[in-house]
Amino acid sequence: MANQSVQKSPAEPEPKFLSYLLSQEHKHDCYFMVGNRKLIQPERIGVVKKMLMAHSEVLRAELEESKLAEKDYVPLEDLYPDTFITFLKYVYGHDTTASLRFDKADNLLYVAEKYMMTVLKSKLSARLITLVSPDNICQLLNNPACYSTLELQSTITGILEYETARVLESPAFLGTSPDTFVKILEQKTMNVEEIEVWRAAVK
Repeated sequence: MANQSVQKSPAEPEPKFLSYLLSQEHKHDCYFMVGNRKLIQPERIGVVKKMLMAHSEVLRAELEESKLAEKDYVPLEDLYPDTFITFLKYVYGHDTTASLRFDKADNLLYVAEKYMMTVLKSKLSARLITLVSPDNICQLLNNPACYSTLELQSTITGILEYETARVLESPAFLGTSPDTFVKILEQKTMNVEEIEVWRAAVK
């Protein structure tokens, strides 16, 4: 169950250096075009390249001596601009993982998995364990990174096995992907008959 008191915990005030790093374009030496044009208007976002490279070997391999990153931009179609900004804030030293709302933590977990950032994944998994519930678990299951830590995987399995009926009744269930539907069916035990899962899927 989601802990509402944790959900509403206020984030720490952003330090002044963060605004400086995010907004001072003359300090940026690398650019990303973030967003899928089919869904939203992409945004060109400048970054301090070495700070990204210091946190992720994946980004280091992608950006080191990249003429595309310096002179044009690196396309990043699988992220939303606000998620990328949240990621940059973490990279620049402002860690708000303990106070992120469910949606933001879910989206940032995908980024942490994409860039193989183990420490960030662990922090986000710990946060999501306090927030995931039968009402939002289907949204989390649509994220391929949701099984990236054993602790979060255990929490997900517990909800799917012991609160299956509530999961099937949640509005998010109707938006599940085929892969998510299969994950639900693959549970060793559920507190409803398998036929009920199929009935919920064809409502």
